[in-house]
Amino acid sequence: MLDIFRSLMLKFVSVNYHMNNYGCIEGRMLNSQAIEVTLVNRKLIKVNHQIRSFSLNPLNKANNPNEVDCQMKE
Repeated sequence: MLDIFRSLMLKFVSVNYHMNNYGCIEGRMLNSQAIEVTLVNRKLIKVNHQIRSFSLNPLNKANNPNEVDCQMKE
């Protein structure tokens, strides 16, 4: 999986990611079984900063409205 991820990152930039709260797992670094990622081809975007704030994106709301979002769980 790590090789696939590294290969993708050579050609694409992640512009958004969100952990799907239907698959939350407590106590792991990536605390969901399903992570939604939006990638853009590096040829189509100019990256000004390597650090971006994904949590501010209004699309990143809980998939299951009856549960707390994974990012909010401690």
